Amino acid sequence: MDEESISRQASCFMHAVQIALQCAFSMNEARS
Repeated sequence: MDEESISRQASCFMHAVQIALQCAFSMNEARS
């Protein structure tokens, strides 16, 4: 696996993590 695809995977993963955090946060806000 070359370095470019690794960094692309990493940024994709970070993006998914951000979305998950936003989703969890908005669900938390809606519950209160």
